[in-house]
Amino acid sequence: MDEISKLISFVENKVGKIKFTFNFKESILIPENLYQNELEEDLIALMFGEDYNTVIKNDVIFSKSIHNIYRLPILLKNHLDKNHINKSFQHSTSFQIKEVQKGSIIKCMVYHEMIKVLVYKEGSLQLVQYFNYAGPNDVTYHLLNICKQFHLNSSEVSLRLSGMIVKDSQLFQSLYNSFLNIDFMLPDNEIQLAESLNSLPFHFFSHLTELLTCE
Repeated sequence: MDEISKLISFVENKVGKIKFTFNFKESILIPENLYQNELEEDLIALMFGEDYNTVIKNDVIFSKSIHNIYRLPILLKNHLDKNHINKSFQHSTSFQIKEVQKGSIIKCMVYHEMIKVLVYKEGSLQLVQYFNYAGPNDVTYHLLNICKQFHLNSSEVSLRLSGMIVKDSQLFQSLYNSFLNIDFMLPDNEIQLAESLNSLPFHFFSHLTELLTCE
């Protein structure tokens, strides 16, 4: 963590302010009209169990009239507070849901043994959820189950993939057998990746670079 802090401090000295974006799955979206500050801890505990080694943060997405409450490890927060003065915190979901979508879309971000899924039906956000998986069929099962729950046709809905997945993988083939409208998310044209990354598929990083364009 000290080496990471040194790197962050170097960047901080160059740009003046650092925004830390977290992707912890212990996150809940609450509409403004249902939000109550005093219930934050109870809601998080109800969904994910008690954890006394965390603090709760609250992002307000004004454009959507939504609160995103999420957990942050106390040790991590204390370390960042101690070493970085000019900073702010935000959850990745708070950025991602700001983007306006059209039509019915499933955005699936693939991580090691976990996926993050954002579901839109006719442009309206329906779900943001993380799922664990052990094999390719697990991912397909989760996505097909989502289609069933939200009455989406798997042959019509647009499935957009990013993260650690390639076309010649068993995971992609499993999804391709169930979803006809499938493609990879690519970084915004305004984003330039380092030359050392150009040899890798762009969709490996598109879920990260989109955070730069969703403010």
